[in-house]
Amino acid sequence: SYTPTVSGTSSVRVTMGGMDVTDSPFAGAVSPGAADAAKSLVYGAGVRGAVVNGAGRVTVRARDSNGNYVVNGGDPFRAWVVDAATGAGYADVELTDNGDGTYSAEWTPSTTGTEYELNVLLRGTPVAGSPYRGLKA
Repeated sequence: SYTPTVSGTSSVRVTMGGMDVTDSPFAGAVSPGAADAAKSLVYGAGVRGAVVNGAGRVTVRARDSNGNYVVNGGDPFRAWVVDAATGAGYADVELTDNGDGTYSAEWTPSTTGTEYELNVLLRGTPVAGSPYRGLKA
């Protein structure tokens, strides 16, 4: 039994009695698995904060349970921002599916001096590092 964990081109050599079986090695493409919240990433300036009435941009990068980049879209990521001190001021962050395993988003704070918290979830599970706290406006 063999289960590949790295996406891309793979080759499997099968031997019997020390000799390759007919047509061995066998080559094939290994596709990434489903997006996994614990392995997916969020990066960009918006993870560190944003300017009042200016956008804090972030990118969500879907990865499978083995850390391979997911190469297509359609995953149900969800994001929102709240005032970190009170939990108030809930605002959904619209994620744009780029169709390649990445999702673009931006959030815009309305009050200077406020500390915000960015939450990013996949199927109800926080993405690695989420929530992102201490985001200053």
